[in-house]
Amino acid sequence: LYDTFGDKHALYAESLHRYASEADAWLKDLTTPAASPLAHLKATFMSVVDGVCTDTKGCMLMNAAVERGDTDPTVAECVHEGRARMERAFTALVRLAQGAGEVSKSVSASGAARTLVTLLWGMRAMARTEPERSWLKSVVDHTVTSLAS
Repeated sequence: LYDTFGDKHALYAESLHRYASEADAWLKDLTTPAASPLAHLKATFMSVVDGVCTDTKGCMLMNAAVERGDTDPTVAECVHEGRARMERAFTALVRLAQGAGEVSKSVSASGAARTLVTLLWGMRAMARTEPERSWLKSVVDHTVTSLAS
């Protein structure tokens, strides 16, 4: 492996980049038009809740951000790129919900997207120590209700 990647850090960085790029399929699904974009958002977050309650290891990208994001420029760049892709996907989804009349046009789509990215990573972090489904579900319910027109 080291002949291919050079050292342990290069192997880790390549693994992190691959993980982040594989998440793009999830992001594409997130922005696939649905009859109700807000219901699609809720279903997406509920699938995250189900996932984090059964696998408390968390998200490799979020874990990298917490563990190495402030000390490793390669990790910081990958985390930034992954977060930016998530933010664009959530912005697109909020705009779809606005177009469907489910979210007020007065809501900043980019601001809501940043909140949703933070919620997603926060839920994954919380689940590492407290994977209580009912608690996480209440957070999702509140968030969706807050966005609804």
